Amino acid sequence: MLNFSPGEQALLIAIFDTLVPRVLDKTRHPQDFWRRKGSELLEPEDMAVALENTSPATQKEFKQLLFLMQSPLLGLTWNGPLRKF
Repeated sequence: MLNFSPGEQALLIAIFDTLVPRVLDKTRHPQDFWRRKGSELLEPEDMAVALENTSPATQKEFKQLLFLMQSPLLGLTWNGPLRKF
């Protein structure tokens, strides 16, 4: 199984929470489901399991993507500020 470093795990949690934010507006979303953030629905281990059946090349590329997202150079990919995800 693919192993993630503590930094990669923190990054994946940040990505999960960004893509699936917590909704606290009970008037629009009275169900408790929407009160959960992404990291309460997924864990880095879930991503490792999802990548388990991919090729070693795909796993390597995914790790490279995480490395880029952890780097301040990420901003250069869209002419933004030099900061990591």
